[in-house]
Amino acid sequence: MTKSAISLEVFPARTDVQRDALIAALEAFRAIDPTFVSVTYGAGGSTREDSLATVGHVADHGFTSAAHLTIAGSTCAETDRAITAFQGLGVERFVALRGDPPAGETDFLAHPDGYPSSIALVRRLADLGITDISVSFYPERHPDSPSLAAEIDFLAAKVAVGATRAISQFFFETDNYLRYRDRVAARGLDVDLVPGLLPIRTFSQMTRFAERCGASVPNWLHDRFEGTVDNPVAHRRVAEAVLNEQIASLSKAGVSDFHIYTLNDAALPLTVLKQRGMLKEVPTTTPRAAA
Repeated sequence: MTKSAISLEVFPARTDVQRDALIAALEAFRAIDPTFVSVTYGAGGSTREDSLATVGHVADHGFTSAAHLTIAGSTCAETDRAITAFQGLGVERFVALRGDPPAGETDFLAHPDGYPSSIALVRRLADLGITDISVSFYPERHPDSPSLAAEIDFLAAKVAVGATRAISQFFFETDNYLRYRDRVAARGLDVDLVPGLLPIRTFSQMTRFAERCGASVPNWLHDRFEGTVDNPVAHRRVAEAVLNEQIASLSKAGVSDFHIYTLNDAALPLTVLKQRGMLKEVPTTTPRAAA
């Protein structure tokens, strides 16, 4: 059986409470032995210093870091300075993203002095000699893409200029991922398609995320969580079952690599990975992230 490779995503700690929770989670993540831990980056560099500090925490725990970069709200010079700063911390892996529109706006407009698209950002990273570049993909189509075919065209353009891995937006219908994988294979694209998985800490939080990124929440998922709002034990059991079943169905389809959007919370992913026999060792604690 192929050994699974797990990568994780964390967000920058911006308060002392968040930092303590992040460090506790990183301690627990040792049991996963992740291939890398990616650190998110706010639009316009809004979390730049916090992201740099978080990369340092990731390195302190012996993990390989991958730094997110977004073009939203940033000039080329600002983005280049961020690349240099991350490289100064030893970062050799990057996740190149467009980023979301500013708060209160629905349409994305690149900065007039910035990189015009994530394709241009990937090209810039490749020109700098960076050979491990992840990008995003949307199994259900990005909200701004006119069609799934256009979505795959955009992925192909990113691969053509240097992308080596694509990590999906979270999804819950395995068939959507598999259909996307089939279409990418038919295009002959040489890129790893890593499913991004979102453990459901709270159903309401997940639905807010889904609405923002265009991910669908199937009726069967609503049904599974019905009646659990005021029953945290039942909610947790359903969340564990959903994540476990998703990993199982993807594994059955030949998927061996997974990326987990941890939200700086070790408890749920560790429990499920333990259930599936995918941990290196069993941690003594599974701390919860700060609210």
